[in-house]
Order: sequence, then C-alpha cells, then structure tokens
Amino acid sequence: MFRWLKPAPGREAADRLYAAIMAAARRPALYLTMGAQDSMDGRFEMLALHAAPPLRRLDALGKAGDERAADLARELADSIFRHLDVTLREQGVGDLAVPKRMKKFAENFYGRLAVYEEAAGRGDVDALRAALARNALAPARAPRTPPLWRTPPSPCGPPSKRLLSTIFWARARSIPRFPGNALTRLRPRRD
Repeated sequence: MFRWLKPAPGREAADRLYAAIMAAARRPALYLTMGAQDSMDGRFEMLALHAAPPLRRLDALGKAGDERAADLARELADSIFRHLDVTLREQGVGDLAVPKRMKKFAENFYGRLAVYEEAAGRGDVDALRAALARNALAPARAPRTPPLWRTPPSPCGPPSKRLLSTIFWARARSIPRFPGNALTRLRPRRD
C-alpha cells in the first residue's frame, strides 16, 4: 500500500550515474580548450552529449530483454529532468514557466540524442562532427573540430562502427565502477 513512499529500485544507481555524467560534463577543459559554451545552454549541451552514450547503451540492453537496464535508463532520464527542474527553480524561473521550459528541454534533449544516435548508427563521423559543431560548440568556435572528436585518416575508407562507437563512448569513460552498473562491463577498455 505504501510502496509509492519508497524510491524506485534503480533510482539510487541512476542518481549516481547522473552525478558521474554531470561531473564529466562540467570538466573545465570542455569549456576552456574544446570550445563548449560556458552558459546554461552550453552546459545543457554537454549534459546531452555525456548522457547520450549511457542512455543509448541502456536502451539497447533494454530492447534486448534486460529489464534492469530498461529501468535504469528510465530512472536516469527521470533523474536528469528532475535535476533540470530543480536548477530552473533555483534560477528563479516561475512555477508557471517551468513546465514550458521543461517541455523545451525535453524536446531538445531527445532531439540531440536522436541526432547522435543516427550519426553513430550509420558510422558517419562527418555527421557527428557537424552535430557537435551545431549543438555543442560556441558559435565563434563552431567551424573548428574539437580535438576529442578527431579521428585519424583511415587507409581502409570510412571508419568502422567499432571505431565510431569507441569515439562515442569516450565520454563514458569517467563513469565510476560500482556494483550493478551495467556500463562497467560493457564500455570500451582503456588500453
């Protein structure tokens, strides 16, 4: 009867995963040397960029039948938007404006995820670079490709899906290892 008073089973893990994503998204190097905008919009873009790989992987695991991964993906998305809501309220956005802003954040967030997913799924590094330049970089620096996303020229033609996945998952490397973290055993190794 009182189950609604207890937090959801995956909420604690999702909150820890969210904290790791935010720690990675707030690294000063992203804003000082790589060209990310140091504004609310720029920080939102870094959040979307860093949340994309774990959400993408958890969603894939959920579609493959792993219910815990599907629950963790839902809880992670809830955690992201719960914290965005709190941030808006702390900035003084009125109660009537918060739902409108949250709707816009959700549209932008899931739009970014779709663009990154499409580019990664096709193995199209140029589309991924264009999306990053359009969304994540400051307008003055948009034409420049950030060093993180540069890939060496391949004598075999376009990069493989494995290479693109490794580049895409580079953002997930700062996620801490803890029991129950599905990403711990699935992310690329740091060889």
